[in-house]
Amino acid sequence: YVADAMIGVQYCLVAQGKEEEATSAIDQFVRENPGTPAAKDLELKKADLLFGQKNYAAAAKAYQSYLTAEPEVKNRGQAYYWLGRSLQSLGEPVEAIRAFDAASTAGSRFSGAALLEAIDMVSAQGDGARVHELVARGERSFASDNEVLPDVLYRKGRLLADNGNPVEARRQWEDVIRRSPGHRAADQSRLSLVRLSLSQGDAVQARSLAQQVATSRTDELGAEAQFLVGEAWSAAGDWKQAATAYLRVRYVFTSYRDWIHRALLELGRAYDRSGDKARAQETYRDLLNRKPEESIRREAERRLGALGS
Repeated sequence: YVADAMIGVQYCLVAQGKEEEATSAIDQFVRENPGTPAAKDLELKKADLLFGQKNYAAAAKAYQSYLTAEPEVKNRGQAYYWLGRSLQSLGEPVEAIRAFDAASTAGSRFSGAALLEAIDMVSAQGDGARVHELVARGERSFASDNEVLPDVLYRKGRLLADNGNPVEARRQWEDVIRRSPGHRAADQSRLSLVRLSLSQGDAVQARSLAQQVATSRTDELGAEAQFLVGEAWSAAGDWKQAATAYLRVRYVFTSYRDWIHRALLELGRAYDRSGDKARAQETYRDLLNRKPEESIRREAERRLGALGS
């Protein structure tokens, strides 16, 4: 109960905005009670507190200290996972992947999330062989886990696509949708199929799949799906419908700034292609006033300049 009491004190201090006092209280308890179970629990809580403060360097150091205290320390899966998240935030992908890998085999409730983080980070590095290894491990380790397995199989589809096998990628994503229709990975698979269909010139199927996701979600996947509805109409050359779809991103998915910026950029093009130069210029100016990221800003400026403004 000592650790629980200290944790209660810690949370009270944090609630009062006294984060430094909270960590100091933990440090003092650990110094006075070295090696006790309560001290070890509080060391992990300290690391969590530092992570919550976005002090990732200190958090990583605290998680590493906790993990090196004993070879088989309690909650090692949790500690390795948050160590990975800390290192990820610090821009240290190699060490972050190593931590996520360790967390994924620690047999904790963080194992699945850690494996998925490892797959995504290794994939970003372009190491297809390592991604294949991690995906295969996920298929074995989470074969009966209805939450983690769909995420693993969706990533397997991405791997197949990246390896230049769109036919097998399509089958894999369709299998995820069939087996786990209500899972987030199913909607991610639908959007991957949208992009695949667009690349193959099938705007009708792309639009149908994108609309399924756009009309059933209000999160970022929904915003992405609505943007892709606009892309499908654009691919079909129906600029009026494309404009309506892009506007829906702006007015329905108001929390997703990056997708709104992308939608406005393509909305300007839709107006331009339909002959409404004035509205195209107005849209590009609106987008520039929103201070989008660099590549979108440059493209908006280029298009606005081409319209003579």
